[in-house]
Amino acid sequence: MTTTLTPYTPPPFERIAPRERIGSPHTWPVHHAEQAERCLRNLEAVCAAAGTSLARALRVSIYMTDLAAFGEVNEVYARHFAQDPPARVTIGVSQLPRGAYVEIDAIVALG
Repeated sequence: MTTTLTPYTPPPFERIAPRERIGSPHTWPVHHAEQAERCLRNLEAVCAAAGTSLARALRVSIYMTDLAAFGEVNEVYARHFAQDPPARVTIGVSQLPRGAYVEIDAIVALG
C-alpha cells in the first residue's frame, strides 16, 4: 500500500497539460510579444490535435526571463483569452532552455 504525505483528489475531468516553446532557435522571434504569440499558437495546435481548444484552458503559466516585458506579453495573452480567461500565473525566471524569453504551459479540459 502506498501512502502519501498530502491528500490528493484527482480532478473530475480529463485534461491535457501541454507545454510549448517557440520552436527552433533558428526561427525564434526576437521580441517577447512575438515569442508569446508563437507559444500560444503552438498550444492551440496541440489542443486541436487532442480534440479540444485553448478556450477550455483551466490554468495558464507564463515563464519570462524579463518581467519588464510583461505588458507586451499580456496584450498578446488578452487577444487569445478575450472572454472568460483561465487562471494565470506569470513567473520570472533567470533563463529558459535554449535562450528563449517566453515559455507557456496550460492545463486544458478535454471533452
